[in-house]
Order: sequence, then C-alpha cells, then structure tokens
Amino acid sequence: MSTKKRHHHFISDFLSKKFSPNSSQVYVYDHTTKQIKFISSRDLFVRKHLYTIETKVGRDSNLVEDIYEERFETPAANTINSLLRKLEKGKYEMSSLVSLEGFTNILRFCIASDLRTPNRLMQLRLIVMRGLNTLAFAMQHANFDEPDETLRVKANPDYLLLKSIEKIDEIVSSCFEMRLHIILNRDTDKRFVLPDQPVVLITNEPFEYKSSDLQILFPISSRVLLIFDRKTNSNAIIETSGDEVDKLNLNICSRFYKYIGCESDSYLKYFTTKFDLITQKIPTEEDFEREVEAIRNDIKAGGKIEPGSRSRIVLSKDGVKYLNLGKKRDDA
Repeated sequence: MSTKKRHHHFISDFLSKKFSPNSSQVYVYDHTTKQIKFISSRDLFVRKHLYTIETKVGRDSNLVEDIYEERFETPAANTINSLLRKLEKGKYEMSSLVSLEGFTNILRFCIASDLRTPNRLMQLRLIVMRGLNTLAFAMQHANFDEPDETLRVKANPDYLLLKSIEKIDEIVSSCFEMRLHIILNRDTDKRFVLPDQPVVLITNEPFEYKSSDLQILFPISSRVLLIFDRKTNSNAIIETSGDEVDKLNLNICSRFYKYIGCESDSYLKYFTTKFDLITQKIPTEEDFEREVEAIRNDIKAGGKIEPGSRSRIVLSKDGVKYLNLGKKRDDA
C-alpha cells in the first residue's frame, strides 16, 4: 500500500535542488519578514493537501501528485539533468543539447510548473468564473436558465485542478513552434533565483499562451535560464553576467508572491535589498468570493475587464535588452 502524500510540492523538489549550494538546502528570502533562512528543499514550496481531491471512494492525496511526477517531473528531470551536464562539459551545439523529445519534456514541465502553483490555481478559478458568469448573463438574457450552483461546481478547485492537467498538452501543442534560448550565467558572484511562481509569461496581449508576442521565462538552475520565444526564428545560447543577471532576475521575480530561493546567501541579500521588489497579492478564498461578486456586478452593468500588459525582453546579437524593470533603490 502506497504512503499518503499529504505535503505537496508546487515546485518540484528536484528543481529546487538546482538552486542549492549542497544539493539539499536552499537560501530562501521571505518578503513578509524580510528575512533569509537556509532550509531543506523538502520543506520549500510545499503546501499541505494542495492536490488532495474528493473522489467517489473518499479523499485521495496521491492521485494528482503522482500524475505530476510520472507525466511531467520525471521526463523533464532526465532531460534537464542531461542538459546541465552537457553545458558543464562545454558542449554548446544546440542540436546535441536538446532533442525534439527533450524540448517537449521541458516545455510540458514548464507549463505544468506554471499552472500547478496555489496562486495560479486561484487565478485560474477566477478566469473560469469570469467566463461562466458571462455565460450565465447571456443565458439569462436569452431566457435560458442554468442554476448558479452548477456554474460554481465548474469553478470548484478539484474540478479545475484536474481540468488544468488535461489542458497542459493542449497548451504545449500551441507553443510547440516557439524557439528556445538558453541563457548562461557566467558571473562568479551572481546567481539566477527561483521564486514561488517559477514561470513568467511576458506578453502585451491578453491571450497568455496563445499570445503572438509570448515569451516564457523558466529558470532551471542557478546558472541556466530558459526562454521560450514565439517571435524569434532560431534557437540560441546567450552568455550573460553582471547587471544583466540582476535584470533577468527582476523579470523572473515579476510574478512572485512571498518566497525567493537562491544558491547564494550573499547574492540573495544583495538582490533583495538593492531593488524594490513588488510582490503579487496572495489570493485567498475570501478574495475569490469578493471578486466573483464584483465580476457579476460588472457583467450586469455591461462592463468588461481590461487585460494587463507586461514588459518584453528583446534578444539580439549583442545580448539581452529590457523594458519596464524594477525600480532601483537610491540608498543602496
């Protein structure tokens, strides 16, 4: 009989270890307390019963966690470990670094890593509720009727969690033509960081993974950042160092909520004090209910929700250029 997994990692333990100085512990900045602690990767980016769902035979705390591990984590871990080993040996030929199967493994894992965080799941519930409330409003005016409770079931966390897993391969198909840029950190003192929202979508359009200008940032180690880019025509390996590492980290942390992991205590102290880091508000169940009510009122009033915009990273032969980055402290 398998052991019940009550504590669920929303960022894979194997990925967290890539940001550890000893393959087991990570320096973690807590934005709430402004403190840095050195903790085990097993205790990092974990939430109790995050993926526990109700089934016909009772609560199941293993099913979703096992799906993530078998379908996404294990294939990606093998590919990422192989990629990092080759880079360490100085192999920079793109075709030999990542095969088509390897590209697919990493892309699937990247998208799963985005959609599985607790804050992202709550956001997805709100997106679903916006659509369902719009549908309900239209049905009401067309003299159709669907019970409000039925719409709420479709935004139930268990239902949405399973649906989000089903959607991953569909999203991968829509992103399969994207090019891969491997950013190598050559700075001896600075490291890439791993925030609690590890995947960043950069686009000026409201369509997320279907946006025509989409870039996806995904750090896979303290020395390697992956950027999937829809607008470039070729794959590339780009070396970076110095201030460019800081700028990339500002983009990596543009969606974080509370925690940032790092291999280096000294760099994490420097980074979190040098810049004014703006966190995303952690959504709660109460926030969800309030926004649902606000959405209903907006729809009844004939209003609409305006999409936000994000800065874009521009890749060129000269390196990486950035727009709309975090504000630098004057007193640092």
